[in-house]
Amino acid sequence: MRQLTYRDQREALLRFIDPAFKPPRELKPGDQLSVNKLGAVVHRGHIRKQNSKEDGLPWIAYNPGAVGNGPSFKSPGGYGKAIGPAQINIYGSYEEGMAGLVAWITFQGTVNKMHFGGFFGAHAPKDDGTAANKGNDPEAYFKRVAAQMGLDPNKPEVRGKALDEMNAGAVAEAIAAVGEGYARGGETLTWPNDDTKLDRETWFAMMYWETPAPSGAGP
Repeated sequence: MRQLTYRDQREALLRFIDPAFKPPRELKPGDQLSVNKLGAVVHRGHIRKQNSKEDGLPWIAYNPGAVGNGPSFKSPGGYGKAIGPAQINIYGSYEEGMAGLVAWITFQGTVNKMHFGGFFGAHAPKDDGTAANKGNDPEAYFKRVAAQMGLDPNKPEVRGKALDEMNAGAVAEAIAAVGEGYARGGETLTWPNDDTKLDRETWFAMMYWETPAPSGAGP
């Protein structure tokens, strides 16, 4: 006979109180929620929520580079789920999101033979009126990242540098540092510490399907 868990004991108590009790919808990693009318994503042991509707989605998805999959690129890691008009990947930790960004930069350098300056047109296509590319300015993005790396974006040799000759990890760190959608952050919610900040349905589901929070989840 299997050992009873806290969840078994909770369910037994709830069924004693209400014989018709049914467990709430299970919250699985990568599931998207609306918490107090703001976007949120379920992770292992916690939920990441936007601070406002104006905030981008990368932070709640642990995706500092706003990386998404494509026809020929499949990112390592993640839950196999995506979010937002641009369908960016939802990762399980900051480290996992950074690994996905490094893989994307490496792919563009080695497979598509991109140069440093041209990479940003593929990474953040210019605003063309579609929701997926809203607000994108690849030229300004390139200049911010180059400056973050201590490079002069006005020099032709910087713009024309072959991406596969650059340190993909260093480029990724610079992208993460200037990425406004990630830098604005959000709020991490756990049960029972943040029960007053959650709607009743989400609070009950977190309580019922409680799982240990991971250590070292990153920023």
